[in-house]
Amino acid sequence: MDFRRGCSFFLLAAVAAAFFVLPYACEASEEGQEKEDIWSQTDPRGPRGYRRFELTEEEIGRILRSLKKEDPRRAKQLEGLREKDPEQFKALLREHGGAELTKIIGERAEAWIQRRQAEFLEWLEKNYRKVARELGKLKQKNPSLYAERLRHIQEEYEPIYEAERRNNPELAAVLKEDLDLKDKRAVLLKKIWDAKSKDEKAKLTAQLEQIVAQRFDLIVRRKQIAYSRLLRWIAELQKRVEASREEIAKWEDAKFKGENVKSRTEDLIKKKVPFKWD
Repeated sequence: MDFRRGCSFFLLAAVAAAFFVLPYACEASEEGQEKEDIWSQTDPRGPRGYRRFELTEEEIGRILRSLKKEDPRRAKQLEGLREKDPEQFKALLREHGGAELTKIIGERAEAWIQRRQAEFLEWLEKNYRKVARELGKLKQKNPSLYAERLRHIQEEYEPIYEAERRNNPELAAVLKEDLDLKDKRAVLLKKIWDAKSKDEKAKLTAQLEQIVAQRFDLIVRRKQIAYSRLLRWIAELQKRVEASREEIAKWEDAKFKGENVKSRTEDLIKKKVPFKWD
């Protein structure tokens, strides 16, 4: 389908980034971030909002079977590390996964596209049944035209869907009203262009001006909503800044450093530390 092909590259890149670029990321939460000791690997850019892309046992098996054909020595090395050092095993699997790993990432992206599209169409059927039914009929008659129409519908309705999905009912209500006003504007414009008399055109133009004024107010309201959310986000970031400042101050304490260096040295000697270089 054209829609899936159009999104595939972007989504594949996003999934790959989650797997390769952010392998040790944790999901942000409003309650705050989980504390890490000073020796834990951290991202210098701060907390990230992505879940780690974890391979299933079946996917790991696929990669190892493929690797056995391409590089038996490397496959044997990885199998030896699987139980002995899981962290190093995962790191090397990401590094040497090759074409099979790329294929798995592509499958994940494609499955995500299909799932999101199905969820959107289900929402469309529930909230805009007439539009959904017309789209369904078009799918049976002309699949190519259906893909193009779906793309336009998503551009028009997906902002509302996303606002509801992200639990932002205030924004969703504003977007719904704005969409309704756009439809009314289109009807009025056609009537104005087809008007035969000046009086009729003037009357319709006055109605159009009211629609435009209402849309102006909605645009301002959308900016107010975005501004309020930005303020909340800044406040949350400020809390994280303060927490980081306090944590750094604690780590700079000479006594804290001495205790941690001694404990870390003992753990290294006893091989208690999992493999996490860099």
